[in-house]
Amino acid sequence: MFLYTDFSLPFFRWLIPSILNRIESFALENDLDPKLASVRVSELILQAKDIVLLLDCVENDLSNIQAHCLIKLIPSNDKISAYVEQIKVDSGHDEKFVRDCIQYVEVELKKLYPALSEIVMSTREQKYRAFKKKYEFSVGKVLMSRPIKEV
Repeated sequence: MFLYTDFSLPFFRWLIPSILNRIESFALENDLDPKLASVRVSELILQAKDIVLLLDCVENDLSNIQAHCLIKLIPSNDKISAYVEQIKVDSGHDEKFVRDCIQYVEVELKKLYPALSEIVMSTREQKYRAFKKKYEFSVGKVLMSRPIKEV
């Protein structure tokens, strides 16, 4: 089940330990600073407008998170970029979650932020080809971007 996290709702506050553990684990696995992961979760709890967390949970067990996508909205001049700081899908071959995240950015976030113009992410070198081919990202070193499609 695809979910946008809203920490004003009790259900998501109940998931905070699982979310924090998942985001910190991702940071450690990818040689990123786990302190930044803690800061991002704090920002989510404080309902910062520039941080978005999308989850995919098991339908009958919403406490069982099977994928997450952490997005930071970064303004620059007259445009906004959606920077995907983390994306992890437990099932290595699940393309639906990534597509759902892209669609969420292009449709829902674009409604809220009309200046949103691109999705940007970085990834390890061995993974960028799949993202380039499957999800239409263009590659500049290992930093990738994708323009927001007009609806």
